[in-house]
Amino acid sequence: MAVGSRVLRVADRRIGWWPGITLLVVTLAVAGVYYRQIFEGLVPAGYDVQTYFFPLRSFTREALLDGRIPLWTPEVFMGAPVLANPQAAVFYPLNLLLFPLAPATGLAATVVLHVWIGGVGMALFVRRVLRLRFTAAAVAALAFALGGVMSAQTGHPNQLAAIAWIPFLLWAVDRTVGRAGDAGARRISRLGPALGLVAVVALQVTAGHPQQVYFALLIGAGYAIFRLAGLCRAGSWRSAGLGVGWLAAGVVLGMAISAVQLLPSLFLSAQSTRAGGLPLYEAGSFSLRPSDLGLALLPAFTDGPRSQEFLAFVGFSGLWLAGVGLTGRRNRGLALALLGAGLLALLLAAGPELPFFRLAHSWMPGFDLFRVPARWLVVVNLALALLAGLGVEKLAAGGGDGGSRLPVIGFAVGLAVMLAAGFTSIIGGELPGRILTAWLVAGLATGALVVAIALRPGSLLWLLVPLVTVELFFAVRTLELARPVPVEAYSGLGPVLEMVVARSAGPRALGLADPSYEVNDADRAAYASEYLERIGEESFRQFLVAVKYRDTLSPNLANAYGRPSPDGYDGGVLPLRDYVRFKRAFLAGAETEPDALMRNQFEGIPETWILDLMGAGYLLTDRKDDLEINGVFVDMEEEIQLGGPGEWEVRLADSVAMETLVVVGRSEGDDGSRLELLSDGEVVASVTLPANGEIQIVEEMSLGVVDGLRIVVADGGKVAIGGVTLTDPEGGQYPVVLSDEPEMDLIWWTDVKVYRLRDPAPRAALVSEFGLAAGPEVAVAMMQAGGGLDSRRA
Repeated sequence: MAVGSRVLRVADRRIGWWPGITLLVVTLAVAGVYYRQIFEGLVPAGYDVQTYFFPLRSFTREALLDGRIPLWTPEVFMGAPVLANPQAAVFYPLNLLLFPLAPATGLAATVVLHVWIGGVGMALFVRRVLRLRFTAAAVAALAFALGGVMSAQTGHPNQLAAIAWIPFLLWAVDRTVGRAGDAGARRISRLGPALGLVAVVALQVTAGHPQQVYFALLIGAGYAIFRLAGLCRAGSWRSAGLGVGWLAAGVVLGMAISAVQLLPSLFLSAQSTRAGGLPLYEAGSFSLRPSDLGLALLPAFTDGPRSQEFLAFVGFSGLWLAGVGLTGRRNRGLALALLGAGLLALLLAAGPELPFFRLAHSWMPGFDLFRVPARWLVVVNLALALLAGLGVEKLAAGGGDGGSRLPVIGFAVGLAVMLAAGFTSIIGGELPGRILTAWLVAGLATGALVVAIALRPGSLLWLLVPLVTVELFFAVRTLELARPVPVEAYSGLGPVLEMVVARSAGPRALGLADPSYEVNDADRAAYASEYLERIGEESFRQFLVAVKYRDTLSPNLANAYGRPSPDGYDGGVLPLRDYVRFKRAFLAGAETEPDALMRNQFEGIPETWILDLMGAGYLLTDRKDDLEINGVFVDMEEEIQLGGPGEWEVRLADSVAMETLVVVGRSEGDDGSRLELLSDGEVVASVTLPANGEIQIVEEMSLGVVDGLRIVVADGGKVAIGGVTLTDPEGGQYPVVLSDEPEMDLIWWTDVKVYRLRDPAPRAALVSEFGLAAGPEVAVAMMQAGGGLDSRRA
């Protein structure tokens, strides 16, 4: 160990910068954490990555490889812009380089590549700009790249891409501003850094997440102010003025290069529901609660977080080192600035419950355009990583940086942070005992190791690198990145979507299924035989979730599979105001939840006029409320309620050579209500429905061909029929769709049911009559007052 330490000290002293070692450490650490994606060919999983980024990348990739610019998609939101949506990141250079890869594989490569870029960038910044030793640079790089924020954002590749370039932004800002003592204020010396700033700004803007770009520019501005203040204190006013000019030029030119993305996005944002800013408490959604603070700053090791937006940990070892980093003299100004930035970011992450967020929302330009205050934790993670690097430098410097005694104050600071964070979560009452046990063990073990290294930094300092790596490796095991799935979860249509005929101008498919159901035993066994042993239990469970998202056509998977949907999912500049007005025509109060999915807003199957308005020809629902009686499936989706005297009749889609009848429902009132089976309009059999009680009839009857049924209710009686199924001698089952409108047939039922409308409205039609509205609001009011549109009357 002493030999290894001497080698590193010689390299630090004589070479000054050892890029090969830094690159190797970061590369090995990233490969160790993401080994399943790199070596096993697995791909990211999770709601956002599967239902948003995968379909978006699929659509844009197909268009670009086909030689088309993806301006517009007809598949979601009744049609929506693509290129103008910044999250599509069509012009991001690294996306363009990775587009030849299959969409899911490309997402995996994007995630791993940007985690690596973030780590390398942090190592370079700490080594070349802050001029700390190799060990400090490696620890800061690992705490940033494998810390809570970047590890949690693997499900948001655009956020990850924007965050990864922050260290390079700080590097470019530092070199562009210059420092006191630099050779004069030669313009040529700042041209290269300014061009680097241009490139980084352009990369971040095109990476596709305006909120993270906003944070990054604020971080860069704060660091520029810190460096400019140093120049002014040294009396280098001219140099400071030139630095401001070069910075402004670099940012403006970077934005100008990004105009190909910025201008369409700005135009689109003016049509968005977010135009003019978000109300305070909508902007404050997903705020960091006091009870979340413990799991934000301290890795849980055993349980996943309430939300992966609420993470900024650098490990217990990172916190110990960050506390030590506050005690050094050499970079005390920077350490205090990082402390202040981190505390302010924590206050903003708490959202509108504190005055800091409310003031920023009212007075800070652009602040009210974004939600999820917890994303301010990126500043906290960055500050802690840099402080951890400063802590390593403090331990290595010993008496050369503020005293030879052990920096007890630094360890006390680290302990105070841990206790405060843990205490707030314990008070919240949401922590299981296993997390507290893990905290106690990890805190004591890492604390003892850091103290041991502090006592003999000359020979043991290098151990900090594997210590931080190992701890963060286990810290991220509870996150989505540790549960990748086989690419087959994305690449195939599956039997459900095969039932939905894909035609560019054909009917749309409206997904109303709740994907919280359990996959049936037969399918689960088939999947398990193929994947369980290879990928393990955790990834297999995530694979089953991915299958459910696919089979329910969860938005925006229509973009990936070419099955157009009237629904859509975004959370950025989409949905547009006009789309929300459109939904208001048939969903009262849609404007109060503009981002809500239709599947969460409709109660039951919509009326025919609504489906016609959306151009829907297929409906996807789940089987959670359906029954199985003696092995026969009974569809309970719709219920027919009749009062006597009265009758209701339905024609079957196909004639059935009937063998068994199954009826489920309830009745009350006089006897005499019955269910009649029809063939060519003639009654071939009649079954009496019991009075005053639950109806469950299973009756064998060989009647020949049946093509319809009629429910007849006696005077004074009431009948509610929830499900009827016929079977034939070959074991075929024919659930009857009990619906007056729309007229539809059930064509598939396993875990998900697929209904096909018998006569869907065309996407466009010639009409003989029409009316004009004075504007969108009036049009919505006319549709609501008239009960809909008669789109079938030509």
